[in-house]
Amino acid sequence: WENAMSPYTFAYYLPQVKDGSTFHVAEGRYLPVNEDENGYREFKINSSVSIIGGYPKNAKTGAVSDPKVYKTIFTGDPSGDDSYGTDAIHGSYLGRVNDPSGDDINVSSLFKADATSSLYFYGCDFIGGTVYNTNALYRIVSSPIYANIIKLEKCEFDVVGTTWAVDNSKVSKLEASECIFHNRPSCSSPSSIFSCDTLKVEKSMFESMDGHSGGCFSRVNKAMFIENSTFNDIVSSSSLYEGGKLSALYYLNNTFNNLTESSSYNSNFARSSENTDIKI
Repeated sequence: WENAMSPYTFAYYLPQVKDGSTFHVAEGRYLPVNEDENGYREFKINSSVSIIGGYPKNAKTGAVSDPKVYKTIFTGDPSGDDSYGTDAIHGSYLGRVNDPSGDDINVSSLFKADATSSLYFYGCDFIGGTVYNTNALYRIVSSPIYANIIKLEKCEFDVVGTTWAVDNSKVSKLEASECIFHNRPSCSSPSSIFSCDTLKVEKSMFESMDGHSGGCFSRVNKAMFIENSTFNDIVSSSSLYEGGKLSALYYLNNTFNNLTESSSYNSNFARSSENTDIKI
């Protein structure tokens, strides 16, 4: 820790490390610095890595991660002063209506890996402040993480778009344990929280999800298992799960509070086009 990288050096070395590398990251706000072909900034990753947050700012050798106390935040909002809501033209999809410091950066995906990379995050927060074009429009970060296999533990997602486990020969997988997902605004395409082939979630919380244009889990393609989790204040124009060709869909030992239908469509816990094994 006495020779720890600066936030900029961390972003610089992240795409250069070998498979199996682990980064231990102290509390603070971290902004992506790599720029893609469209001018969006991102944390670029070219290998399978682990990122463990939740360490104190002045950590010493032997320090233990405690993400409840020490917040490691990845975001496009340097000052942390963005406020979120709706506007008359774009609704809640753009998400942000006020940036007092005027310092947000242009982000599409916070962490962008290729379709063969596996990413593990522990004790990290992903917050969706970002600017679009030249401050003309504002919106949430469209994807906090983009990789082939994603494992999340004790992470928090606030006002961000879909987490993508990208398709690589139909084996994309996303696992989340003891995570919090909240303030997911609606959007103009299916408003799924995740996109993957197989989804496994346990001991997590979903709250204030606004899925006006589709189900909260409408981009899970093969199998979905959610257990010992809590859903609070969920709005959907369709089913909690909608579409796809799942072989299995299990909601086991979960708690649901205030699930709301936003339109005249028929809403269900699940609706699949295949002969899916469903357990609730």
